Amino acid sequence: MTSIQLPQFRCRAAAGRCDITPPVGIYHRMWGAALHDQATGVHRPLTASLLWLEPVDGPDSAARVILSLDHCILETSLQQDLAADVAAATGLDPACVLVTLTHTHGSGWMALSRSEFPGGHLIAPYLEDVRQKVRRLAVETAASRQPAAAVIGTGTCSLARHRNFFDPLRGHAVCGLNPQGFSDSTVLVARITADNGPPIATLVNYACHPTTLAWDNTLISPDYVGALRETVEQHAPGICLFLQGASGDLGPREGFTGDTSVADRNGRELAFAVLSTIQSLPCPGTRYAWQEPVLSGTWIGRWAHEPVPPDSSQAFKFW
Repeated sequence: MTSIQLPQFRCRAAAGRCDITPPVGIYHRMWGAALHDQATGVHRPLTASLLWLEPVDGPDSAARVILSLDHCILETSLQQDLAADVAAATGLDPACVLVTLTHTHGSGWMALSRSEFPGGHLIAPYLEDVRQKVRRLAVETAASRQPAAAVIGTGTCSLARHRNFFDPLRGHAVCGLNPQGFSDSTVLVARITADNGPPIATLVNYACHPTTLAWDNTLISPDYVGALRETVEQHAPGICLFLQGASGDLGPREGFTGDTSVADRNGRELAFAVLSTIQSLPCPGTRYAWQEPVLSGTWIGRWAHEPVPPDSSQAFKFW
C-alpha cells in the first residue's frame, strides 16, 4: 500500500437545528422505578437537527434528508407524518427522508396513549408544535444548501460498555455494567465542509444507550447527547448531528443515575473522541501518499498529503 485515502464524497449540503423542548409539567415517566409522572424542569434543551444532502449535478429530487430528534420512542405514524411534512415542505418524496431518534431516555414518553396520565394532556399539542417546527426547519435548511465535500473517518471511545451482567447473589442476568463483556468502541465521524470554507456539519455515529439518567431524574434531558453536541460545536464549528448506533447491549460505563453532571461528563468523553477523529481527517480531495525515502542517518520513509488522482476525484460525485 502506497497511499491512504479515507472515504469521501462531494455533494450539495446544508444543516439546521431547532429547539423542540417540551413544556415543564409534561408527562415524563420512562422508568418503572420512577416516583414522578411529570417533568419538573429542563437539564438541557431537546433539539431537532436536519441534514440535507444531494448530488452536486443531480436534480433536487435526488436529495436525501436525515432528521434527528432528541426522543426515545415516537409512534411509527408520527415518524411517518414527520417525514411527509419534510417532503411536502421541500418537494421531496417521503421515502427520501430518514427520521431517526437519539434514543435519550430523559425526554419522556411522548405517545398519545399516555394522554390520560398526569401531564399527558400536554402531549398532543406538543407533538403538533414539533411538526410545525420541523416543517419550518426543513424549508430554512433546504434554502441554504451549497457545494460541499465530506470526509469520513473512524475513532474509538470507551464510554459504551456491555450491559448484560450476571448477578451472582440472585442468580440471574440484569441490565447493567458487565466489566468483562465485549463492547464496540468505534466512533464513525463524517465532516462536511462547504467549498467556500465554512464547516457545515459533523455527523457522529456511535452505539451507546443514552441511559445515564434513569428513574431518579425528573428533568427533560437529551442525556449525554447534549454535552456531546455542545463540546464538539465549541471546537469544530458546524452542526453536530448524532446518529445512534446498534446499541442493544451497550450502555454508558456509568449510568442509571439522577445526576445530570454524569450525563454531561459522558457526553464530553464521546465529544473528545470525535474531536480527536476530526483532527486526523485530511483535507477534502486529498490522500496521504508515499513520496520517497530520504537518507538521514538511515533511510527515512517520507509520506505527504497530495491531491487525489482525477479518476478518484470524479468518483466522489457519485454516492
